[in-house]
Amino acid sequence: MGKAYRIKIQPMGNLPANEAKSNLKKSVGYKKVTRGCATKPRCAVVAGGPGIKKQLNELRKYAGTIYAVNDTAGYLSDNGIPCYLYSIDGTKVPFHIGPLVKGAFLATRCNPIQFKPFKKKDIRVFEMREDYIKNGIEGGPTGVCRAPHLFIAMGHMGIDFYGIEGSFFEQSHVGSDRKDARDNMIVIRAGGIDYLTNAAFMIQNEFMTQIFKEYPKIYKNHSGGLLRAMMKHSKTWGVVAITKGLKDQFVKQNVKGWNTAYKFNEVPLCLK
Repeated sequence: MGKAYRIKIQPMGNLPANEAKSNLKKSVGYKKVTRGCATKPRCAVVAGGPGIKKQLNELRKYAGTIYAVNDTAGYLSDNGIPCYLYSIDGTKVPFHIGPLVKGAFLATRCNPIQFKPFKKKDIRVFEMREDYIKNGIEGGPTGVCRAPHLFIAMGHMGIDFYGIEGSFFEQSHVGSDRKDARDNMIVIRAGGIDYLTNAAFMIQNEFMTQIFKEYPKIYKNHSGGLLRAMMKHSKTWGVVAITKGLKDQFVKQNVKGWNTAYKFNEVPLCLK
């Protein structure tokens, strides 16, 4: 087995500027989120990590508002859990929802197709910092990473995070197996265990690990998997293998190595 290293990856948005501009214009007219300071109880942000399969009963009993990331809204609805759809994603593929999805909290750059299943009165929008520097919602590159700012700005006194393990094996998300999750795949070793993930999840986990460390009373992690392992082994976790596509990107940057074959779940990767 190869030695574990840390790698730096610069995230790049996958929404073309012209599409983002068009989406922003089409979101005009929707009510914006109401901001406040500690005016609401704690809420839950639920992503599609595999761990929520074992936490459905806990979520059914959750006393606060539940915000479900992307397709997770439909998964929770299918399992009898009322929630709101939450997204910053510009995808044109409609998110899976259901009868228990009460409304949506969408970034103004989300594609208009995500607005269509809801009545206008049940939608709230918010700007991203990329589009509104003065008062936009900031954070990391994923919806999970923007949640700490958004929902506290909306007045919630704290956030409980579920389903943000950032690792998977068979299916990338509980509601579906997203093709883009197989891009830029990585194996991270933490505490002697190898976890299959991708570059986006690694960046998300690094961001959230710091959030949980700095504000433990406000933000609480209820997820296991790679995230918990990275938190527990914060000084020793590292990358042991990457997919060829990611290796090719490093080669273009004149970064050498990753020349030893490594097989994980029948996905070819490269060891450092």
